[in-house]
Amino acid sequence: MRFSYSVPGFSLEIVANHDGRWLLLVNGDALGSYFSPEDAADDAAGQHTGHHGYDSSPMAAPEDLG
Repeated sequence: MRFSYSVPGFSLEIVANHDGRWLLLVNGDALGSYFSPEDAADDAAGQHTGHHGYDSSPMAAPEDLG
């Protein structure tokens, strides 16, 4: 399963990992491993990803995965 969202200059993906956790990727770089896709979406929406360019961008992904 995969969730994806784009904002100008950034591509965000939340993908299921082989170990049952979820990876958050920004522009293809894996930035974190999460227990749920909702946890990853929370960090993406709050711009707490560890990706300096995205985290300081005026654009953020929505919290809703739907």
